[in-house]
Amino acid sequence: LAMRAYCYSSIANLYGPAAGEMTQKSQYGKHGVGAEYDLAPIYTQNDTTPAGLVKEQPLSTLWEVRMFVRKDLNDAIELFRESEFSRGNKLFIDIDVARGMQAFNCLQMAAFAPSDGELTAEDCYQEAFDNASGVIDDGRYRILPYENVLTTGFVDVNEQSWMWGLDVTPENRTSLASFWGHIDVHTYSYAFAGAKKGCDQQLYDSISLNDKRKQWFDASNKYIPDWKFYDLKRGETAEEIDRDWLNDVVYMRIEEMYLIAAEAAARMGKKGIAQTYLKALLSERFSEEVDLATYYNGDLLKQIYYNWRIELWGEGKSLNTWKRFGADGTFYSIKHRGSNHYSDGGGEVKISDWQYVTYIMPSSEAVYNNEIND
Repeated sequence: LAMRAYCYSSIANLYGPAAGEMTQKSQYGKHGVGAEYDLAPIYTQNDTTPAGLVKEQPLSTLWEVRMFVRKDLNDAIELFRESEFSRGNKLFIDIDVARGMQAFNCLQMAAFAPSDGELTAEDCYQEAFDNASGVIDDGRYRILPYENVLTTGFVDVNEQSWMWGLDVTPENRTSLASFWGHIDVHTYSYAFAGAKKGCDQQLYDSISLNDKRKQWFDASNKYIPDWKFYDLKRGETAEEIDRDWLNDVVYMRIEEMYLIAAEAAARMGKKGIAQTYLKALLSERFSEEVDLATYYNGDLLKQIYYNWRIELWGEGKSLNTWKRFGADGTFYSIKHRGSNHYSDGGGEVKISDWQYVTYIMPSSEAVYNNEIND
């Protein structure tokens, strides 16, 4: 149930519209706007023929998919609670991971909640907050401490901040075609050969000099994450770099729960509570207390937005954050992509540009699903 929910939530995140596109649809307007956007067919274990074939299903709306995800996760959480399930390792989903999934799902769906529906935006934010803060309060995970921000390299699934992740072994490694192969110049693969992945130059410039996370990125080497994702041996030459591809991969960290709790509380108008969770994170990223009255001009939502972008850089949340906030240049003071992008370097960024924001349904879905005729 939790894994199915995660898959459908990912479809909604990638193939659904941005919050800022609620009424900006152009040629896609005929397929609904906002919560009524025609997103994807929903399949359950009951949708099979006597011969075992999948019964074709029509497109369900964005809101229907989100509600389907919410129910699956609530059912999964209850089953985990009743069974007192204990996982063997962090590859498996447990109640904490399921609650983390639900927290993020509810945060994402709040922007599209119908004003007259059974579930309001306020309800969604409250559920997001309850799930995220509940995981935090249970105390099984801790924020990566200040002294380790540059030293762990995010390589070990046993790190206490990791809630969900893959323990990479010789049996399950994917060698060149791996996360590490794409992200780390000290691992033998694409990044080492020149296909470097770096932080947006303007995002980098916006990070405070007192923020230790600024040191994750190497401004002298295309802003690569040379002190966030790196093989601990840190070889430089072809003979020295990692050719084992055994560094672990993170899927969910407790820091994400702090950001969800902070954002949900802020959007419900609970400024003090939001600041408490944000400060808990920042206390492990700055050497001294951060004055939120001046940090990013004292704008609480902007402070939270930037910490999504910085803290979880390279962990698959940036696009979702941008879409959820509906963040064009007028919001986060960056109207153009950094000049260091290979494609459209320095180009203007608009949340209404579909090619930057929303994946379009694969053509094969329409070709092979007779319930989709347009």
